[in-house]
Amino acid sequence: GSTQSTWVVFLGQRWHAGSDDLILYGLVGAPVRACFLIGLTLSFENLKFHRNRSQVWYYRATIAALSLRIITQIAIGVVASRGTILDARPRQAVKPLLLLAILLFLVEMAIVGVGVFLAFGASSPALDTTSVESMHMFRALVITNCVYSVLSGLFNGLLYDSVGHTHSTGNHHHTLQYDRAWERRFRRFCCVRLPSGTEWVYRDLAFLLSSLFRYLDLVPTDIIAGIVLVRQRQKEEGYPHRIRTWTPWARVPRGSPVLLREDLESSGRFDMVRDRKLLLRAAHYAKYATAGYGWPVFIASRGIWSMVKTWFSGGGCFSALPAEAHGDPSRCNAHALRATARLRDGELVDINFSNAMFSPAYFVAIDRKQRAIVLSIRGTLSFRDAIVDMTAEVVTTTIPGLGDVEMHRGILMSAENVWADVQKRGVVEKLLARHPDHRFVIVGHSLGAAVSSILGLQLRATYGHRLECFAFSPPGGLMSREAADSANDFITSIIVGKDVIPRLGLHTMELLKERILFALAHCRCHKYRVLLAGGCVGELHRDHVFGEDSEQGLGEGTQLLCTFRRQSDQIGTDGLIAGGELQHVLPPAEAPALFPAGRILHLVKRQTIVECCGRTVRRYTPHWNSRDLYTEILVSPTMLTDHLPWIVENVVVALANALGPLDDEERATFDIQAAPRTVEVVPSLDQD
Repeated sequence: GSTQSTWVVFLGQRWHAGSDDLILYGLVGAPVRACFLIGLTLSFENLKFHRNRSQVWYYRATIAALSLRIITQIAIGVVASRGTILDARPRQAVKPLLLLAILLFLVEMAIVGVGVFLAFGASSPALDTTSVESMHMFRALVITNCVYSVLSGLFNGLLYDSVGHTHSTGNHHHTLQYDRAWERRFRRFCCVRLPSGTEWVYRDLAFLLSSLFRYLDLVPTDIIAGIVLVRQRQKEEGYPHRIRTWTPWARVPRGSPVLLREDLESSGRFDMVRDRKLLLRAAHYAKYATAGYGWPVFIASRGIWSMVKTWFSGGGCFSALPAEAHGDPSRCNAHALRATARLRDGELVDINFSNAMFSPAYFVAIDRKQRAIVLSIRGTLSFRDAIVDMTAEVVTTTIPGLGDVEMHRGILMSAENVWADVQKRGVVEKLLARHPDHRFVIVGHSLGAAVSSILGLQLRATYGHRLECFAFSPPGGLMSREAADSANDFITSIIVGKDVIPRLGLHTMELLKERILFALAHCRCHKYRVLLAGGCVGELHRDHVFGEDSEQGLGEGTQLLCTFRRQSDQIGTDGLIAGGELQHVLPPAEAPALFPAGRILHLVKRQTIVECCGRTVRRYTPHWNSRDLYTEILVSPTMLTDHLPWIVENVVVALANALGPLDDEERATFDIQAAPRTVEVVPSLDQD
């Protein structure tokens, strides 16, 4: 490795591994080869009795080569354990040791080739002088050697960087090559055929993701270690009470102010009397957002046996369901969502689970208790949905009564396509005309929450106060601040715990990247000590995480970040010419800050209680939060699980139960089940 890079640079090629990652080569490879060597030595004693010179020569050559490889692997592991993540100078001896390891590998391959001839060749001199038992043992040895060599070659191939030629790094040709490599990866692994007219999707996705990682001179394990260090720093400094105070060079995205503790405390206290009706409605409609996922989430949350019972108890294919269930021929999704939303006969009106590109699944239902027409839009569940999420460039659109606003491109397209399909079917318009006293409620979770928010903003001028939206766990990079603020009266966004999705956007990813670089620059211990601490094996001392704020200590990180900025700024905001077309997508560093829509109710996890019976109870406290608190990613072990739709529904239902018993009128208009025993919500901070 070089002093300026954590990558392994070998034979003029950069590989997807750091010089400190080679510690695994010594810790894992050497013991495996040692076991093989012991077994080989024991079998050699049996073979010597038969005095076959060819096989004896092969055994001796293999034992010698293995012994040298083990010594080399141990030496590489020892050298790789030196230094810190960004300080690769103590590991400079890795390169000559790798050359020696490659030479020994070639010698081993030659020995394996000779062994194959001796074991399976028709004219092998070993066939006439070897017993059947020894020949079988010899062939087993040769086959084992071949398999090990093939696996080693495949593993090395996974570490190969197709655009890692060190002589071209940083120039314009290399940049285009890097973007095209990302585009090939999308086309190869997404397995989704794009409809005509949307061929630009893969190209734009490649540009956005390559912009995030281009010039970032870190290997994947460095980034994972950096995330662990960022989490440690956030815990030490009391995130989110004080943020953006420990990165002196961070470029704060446009529209993202610095927040202090007083901003959190003044963002909005929960009032169980004033907010009661709104929160009861949120708990009532949460089941519709979960139901939109159909049978996959039903099975994940309740088990496959519950799905089987639901399907047969509902009459299988011959049940009171809509005549046309597009994209759901087996009616499994229809049965699951009907059971999840607790719908009665005739309340499920329309279903579309075809899930075309930029057109998520949805269903329409009549809520007789609330006297509402409900449009529930499904969240991310397929590759097509994931592509929509990642089509994250910012575009400008016109909203009636609001003017031009900035929005997430993929979600905006999805909202327009969903509403066009709803209008084409005409079900919602007919129901609203037939029931003039019913409200129009749009709900969704994750991607569905984002589509619901944009639809609510677009349809507000048409339906006025008749329209209401509930967005459960919406993505953060959704719409500009002006648009989000204008929806405070009719959109309620609900976030649970440390969910990463409401904080996820191009600007927050850019900020996280700089946080990672800063944390790595201060780290004073080896990478794998950090990774083990992240896996709850061992513990990091505070001095190892924060290091010393000296010029020497920050030198590597400062140089890495300055190099990254100098090269990434060459892109500018004018884009790159790729394939004869001008890339119109802004790099993540230049993207404006986008936010969830409407008022934000955040259920913050205050503590986890382990009771005497071993049951774990999570306790939450509700806050009405400022959207400015979601301009940075919070690293946590629960950052993904807090986003699961049934977890969100359980916490919201627990909040409704914490408001006190329902009166007669509320029992007649709200369908709210009992709270799960593993979730508690404390309405007042004083009760925590």
